[in-house]
Amino acid sequence: MISKRFIISILSIFIFPFSATSAFAAIITISPSQSIQTVVNTANSGDTIQVRAGTYPSFTISKNNLIIAGYPGERPILSGGSGIVLSGSGIIFSNFEVTSMSANQSAAILSRGSDNIIKDNLVHGNISQGTNGIIVMGTNNRVENNTLHNNNRMGIGIYNSSGNIITNNTVYNNKLSAGDSDGIHCIGDSAGQSHDNIIRDNITYENADDGIDTWNCTSNQIIGNISHHNGGTGDGHGIKLGYGGNNIVKNNTSYSNLACGFTSNGSGNSYENNIAYSNAQCGFTDSYRVPGNTGTSSFINNVAYNNPTNYVKGQYTTVFTGNSESAPSPPPSTIPIKPGDANGDNKVDGIDYIVWLNHYSQSVSGATNGDFNNSGIVDGVDYVVWLNNYGK
Repeated sequence: MISKRFIISILSIFIFPFSATSAFAAIITISPSQSIQTVVNTANSGDTIQVRAGTYPSFTISKNNLIIAGYPGERPILSGGSGIVLSGSGIIFSNFEVTSMSANQSAAILSRGSDNIIKDNLVHGNISQGTNGIIVMGTNNRVENNTLHNNNRMGIGIYNSSGNIITNNTVYNNKLSAGDSDGIHCIGDSAGQSHDNIIRDNITYENADDGIDTWNCTSNQIIGNISHHNGGTGDGHGIKLGYGGNNIVKNNTSYSNLACGFTSNGSGNSYENNIAYSNAQCGFTDSYRVPGNTGTSSFINNVAYNNPTNYVKGQYTTVFTGNSESAPSPPPSTIPIKPGDANGDNKVDGIDYIVWLNHYSQSVSGATNGDFNNSGIVDGVDYVVWLNNYGK
């Protein structure tokens, strides 16, 4: 019998005669009785691996230019082990549920390579000590349209890495590791080691530390994000720029955070057209610098209102123009947390019921734990809230 790989390979030679990676490309389907690791090890560059619904352990991809994804219309579960590692480059990893990984100081999904795409995944419940959701360490990676919640440390991390795009992700309720549990965190071991990244159009909320945090990260763009209700055991800022600088912060909205909407202790950052309101401490603050960071900051056309202090300027705030302390008309729309919606998908369904059931009788707070009336305990009243909103 002539194999599917042979047929596709022959067709590829005639259709794409000049493509080194596509000449032998195949579509390989994996069922739960098979090992993803074994198939990955024998796959060729350019192959597409489709994984049928089921539960599989973690694996490592060391080869380049592979596509591995959940079978169309299905979302397989990757559970157990030390996490998914993308050591190769040019990999597309999409449409998986990744949970129950034990990756201390690492992540449920770790990209060591470059030019990888991690998209359309649900990453949650990785509660082992020190386990993050997604970390990129190579360059020019793209992390897009993922949902990350209830992980031990940060949701998404950029570590000693540059040229990455982090966009359209929803990151919430990462709060099990105290002050280290940011929604999105860019970090470098030394000043400027992480640079030229784009963090754009993400939603971060109910994380224990900050919604978006940077440290030793320079020349990044933080644009169009919404950050709200962050804080608990950590600082609780919406967007915080730490040591490092020359970042552009533009068109973001930050509200109802435990500390400030926007804060910086780095150098040379630019804030433009941002909105900060109803934060517990302040809207914008630029009053402190880490020793050695003496660069200036600019604030242009921002809006801050309904904060105890709207703007806290410092000696390094050299440009401050066009900023307002009045609510815009119309006011910005908030991202509602629908009553009975535990997982933040703007639907009240059976998944939210499971969250409520798993936390029943526990002394925890927040909709993401099934405490829909914020009473500090998950009980029958929360069930009634869920029931009344079911299907909405």
